Amino acid sequence: MPPKKIKTSTKTTNRKTKKPLIKRIRLGRLLLVLILLSSIVYGSYIVISEIYSWGSFKYAQYQEAHPSKPQKPPIPPQFTDKRFENYTNILFIGIDDKPVEGIAESGRYADALMLVSMDHTNGEIRFLSLPRTIKTSIDGRKDPEYLSFTYYYGGAPLTVNTVSQLLNIPITQYVALDRKSIAKFVDTIGGINLYVENNMDYEDPVSGTSVHLTQGYQHLTGDMSQQYLIFRNDDLGDIGRIQRQQKFAKALFEKMMSLETIPTLPTILDIWENNIDTNINILDISNLINLLDTLSTTEIKIKMLPGNLTPTGDWVPDNARVEQEINDMFPPVPEDTAEE
Repeated sequence: MPPKKIKTSTKTTNRKTKKPLIKRIRLGRLLLVLILLSSIVYGSYIVISEIYSWGSFKYAQYQEAHPSKPQKPPIPPQFTDKRFENYTNILFIGIDDKPVEGIAESGRYADALMLVSMDHTNGEIRFLSLPRTIKTSIDGRKDPEYLSFTYYYGGAPLTVNTVSQLLNIPITQYVALDRKSIAKFVDTIGGINLYVENNMDYEDPVSGTSVHLTQGYQHLTGDMSQQYLIFRNDDLGDIGRIQRQQKFAKALFEKMMSLETIPTLPTILDIWENNIDTNINILDISNLINLLDTLSTTEIKIKMLPGNLTPTGDWVPDNARVEQEINDMFPPVPEDTAEE
């Protein structure tokens, strides 16, 4: 009787052969992905390093070709308090474009006011908008007047001191710029993306004001940014304008902190030196690095000074809510710490 042939299962053999093959294919794909990711990461590192190196080189060139103008002195602290030691408070002042004839720099009005406070302990940044129609005491004036008049009467120093007294916080630095300077900044960094809430149409032949923006997502140029910032001809008036200024400030901040703005640094510095009234010397490289390092580590928070709008358009601060807002921004120091 012939021996029985033992049948081998081709399916079993194929499975045994396929498993190592599949494992090798998967391993090969994994290695390929890892190599690809490593190349992307390394390439990105090289690109970023090159961009920063190029930016530093252009900055050095700019410093050599454009010696810094004499720096305006810091404003002496209005008072000292331990709770404010770890903060840098800067008042940003948006001034109108047309100076009053014969009064030069101090003949302009403060058209927008925003306090920027940077906490050096955690990198947090807070913006506090102040309506220009707040009536308050101003040094040298008999009766309370609008906050916007302070720049007219005494330039940035008087505006800073008035806001400091109003909020009861020390402020020593300021940046005052008009809409044309903002437009130059926006054009230099390639514009910003922003959602325009409503159609905006307004014409004033006397002042030369022309606003025409369409509702929806827009890539704003410098000129379009000016239109967005000055528009107040809706139901909310100045309050709606302040809300748009806050929204714009956040979008501009985010764009300024992006890598794509690095090649524009020399032009930005030129605008800063020649178009802005400030006592911050941005050409001090150590200060610049510290400032950028602080600004790029956190999300900004923007609020408006608490208060109520009167029928005449005045903004009356709610003192209790203002005090609470200031305590939130600058938490009181425990008594035992303050006495050290």
